[in-house]
Amino acid sequence: MSEPKPYLRMCPCCGQGMIRIAACDACNDLVAICDECEAVWKEPSQLKQSTSLRPDAQHPQCPHCGHEVRGWRFLTSKELQSAGQSDLIGGQSP
Repeated sequence: MSEPKPYLRMCPCCGQGMIRIAACDACNDLVAICDECEAVWKEPSQLKQSTSLRPDAQHPQCPHCGHEVRGWRFLTSKELQSAGQSDLIGGQSP
């Protein structure tokens, strides 16, 4: 059985996906990304505070370093807690 996956909130772009926190495999910086449409926000904390922010990028490019990301690694609740970002968690899903 897999552990529940943390998310910030539903995606304002597509209305279908959940925005989750991921790490770039090149620079390891954190981004917020929709697990459905793959809209990417550079600053997850700003997205939590504002509902009107537009995405900074669209898959597969990291908005921090420009690296072409071939697969995002979504962080677990434990990883977010270790990174001091647990306050971003809006809920958990299967």
